[in-house]
Amino acid sequence: MSKLPKWVIDLNKNNKADAYLNTAWNTLYDIKSYKNSRTDNNVVEKTLKGQKHLLFLKT
Repeated sequence: MSKLPKWVIDLNKNNKADAYLNTAWNTLYDIKSYKNSRTDNNVVEKTLKGQKHLLFLKT
């Protein structure tokens, strides 16, 4: 395909990803109750383009 579908173009225009990346994330339950998860900032995580740190801290 030579260009993105209209729905993708429209989705990208509303900047929802930016809004989510700049919002604090809170777990549904106490963080200690999650047993099948890795710790944050681990070896399998990569930074996003333009990010210097793995943690998404609201600035």
